[in-house]
Amino acid sequence: MLDTLAYLDVAGCIVTIDAMGTQRTVARKLVALQAQYVLALKGNQDTLFEDVQEMFDDASRRLFADTALLGVSTWDDPSAG
Repeated sequence: MLDTLAYLDVAGCIVTIDAMGTQRTVARKLVALQAQYVLALKGNQDTLFEDVQEMFDDASRRLFADTALLGVSTWDDPSAG
């Protein structure tokens, strides 16, 4: 898939990818191609799914006030080999 992305003009586009494509390398490639992205999460992705669910639950409780849901952020678990 990464090789295919290089042939597409995705700059300024929103790219959606299912859970199989939810990988840091894919996200980095899309950022390099100046695309926005939505990546799917599944419950089998360690605690990432729960962390994202908690973030949206918290934002919903605050009616999304003072919530910045745009942007790119990653978190690397130092305990994950």
